[in-house]
Amino acid sequence: MIWSKVMSDSHVQRILFTRNFKYPTGGDVTVRDYFIHSLNHPKLDPYIYFTPDSKYASSDIWENIPKERVVKELAPDDYDLLFVGGKNWRFLPPNLGNKKVINVIQGVRHAKVPELRSYLQRPAYRICNSQEVYEAVAPFTYGVTEVINTAVDFELFNGNAEKKPNSILIWGKKNPELASGLFEALKKQNLDVQLLVDSLPRREFAKLLYQADIFVTLPVQIEGAHRPPLEGMACRCVVVCSDAIGNRSYCIDGQTCLQPRYDDLDEHLAMIQRLLHDEALKERIRCNGYEMSQKYTLEEQRRRYYQFLEKYIL
Repeated sequence: MIWSKVMSDSHVQRILFTRNFKYPTGGDVTVRDYFIHSLNHPKLDPYIYFTPDSKYASSDIWENIPKERVVKELAPDDYDLLFVGGKNWRFLPPNLGNKKVINVIQGVRHAKVPELRSYLQRPAYRICNSQEVYEAVAPFTYGVTEVINTAVDFELFNGNAEKKPNSILIWGKKNPELASGLFEALKKQNLDVQLLVDSLPRREFAKLLYQADIFVTLPVQIEGAHRPPLEGMACRCVVVCSDAIGNRSYCIDGQTCLQPRYDDLDEHLAMIQRLLHDEALKERIRCNGYEMSQKYTLEEQRRRYYQFLEKYIL
């Protein structure tokens, strides 16, 4: 239905997404979401190009992208619009003329890492995935820059499953040393704890969150809208997550989560113990976190994206 509707509109604009997919990241989820939003817009005809070494077909992140929408050649001149994020600027020609580019920015580090910061000077219409990211990059950007928050897939991440009381899930891919230390210390206390340091299909990750009572997620020290805390909150987990700058809008210490100091093993352990021994605190954070997660819907992200398109692009 969408396809025939799009093809019959003479004002439809072809938009090309470019992605170098190495392993599943939050950035990939965001680009996928914007592709689906574009696919459902009556004035956009989206396609996506994956670099030759991308193993996208083996990841469930991209399973809802129709095969006919994946193109084999990077041919920017064949499209009206381009959509790019992060270091995928590398694959676009240095001179795009008057071609309109939508650039999604996902991390505070874009203002700090020389290569990423250099891309901020390329003409584009930019979307930051949190207010904190916007505040970091806005002084360096060329062109329009607005905030459209990251979003949670509530069909996948929801709080309808029954929890295993006092069970603990540690998501430690970004800090495996701390994650392993936490896991070993908690196992010595005979607690029900599970360690996850490798990427999982999104459905399997969601199933682990459904069961977990306490979710400990370890971000890097500086990043953008770290999505796992929101996904944990949506699954009614009690979240423990350090400050990563870009997560400050929803990770609020003592309200929606507990925030130990970054990379501090003892403080992480102490806060987990607080939750295990203070049921009132645990339930307050669980309820507040779930309520916070409901503000980050795909529907709201889509609505804001469409407003952005109508204002600047279409």
